[in-house]
Amino acid sequence: MATVYTTANDKVGWLCARGHVWYTTAAHVKDGTWCPECVYLSLCRSDKTRKKYLPQKK
Repeated sequence: MATVYTTANDKVGWLCARGHVWYTTAAHVKDGTWCPECVYLSLCRSDKTRKKYLPQKK
């Protein structure tokens, strides 16, 4: 989402495949950190929440 790159430690906007937007550094993404909302949803124990927000496996 950023149009200008400054350094790996500057926060920039990111957009995941599910359309969630968040701001973090390129260094965090390089280290394996990704969308915090998707992480939360993948760990959610509620079937109702998972069905609402996560794609269904076919």
